[in-house]
Amino acid sequence: MSSHVYLKSLCNSVFSLNKNIQSVAVINNPGRTMEKISRSQFTKQYTDHLNELSCMSYALHVSMGRKIADLIKKYRE
Repeated sequence: MSSHVYLKSLCNSVFSLNKNIQSVAVINNPGRTMEKISRSQFTKQYTDHLNELSCMSYALHVSMGRKIADLIKKYRE
């Protein structure tokens, strides 16, 4: 199974869990969208540009959280 098909299947599986889920995206480390599925109302409200900025912001937040956690771990040792 190719990675594209796997990611699309993963998005569809998460998306079908609950009708309140508006969008599912798989992002890489820099925050670029690898695969995405959204309900039409969500797509109308959030353009691809805003969605990409949100994903990049989240990736940066996670990255900084990891770095801080590593620093705290070193400090406590």
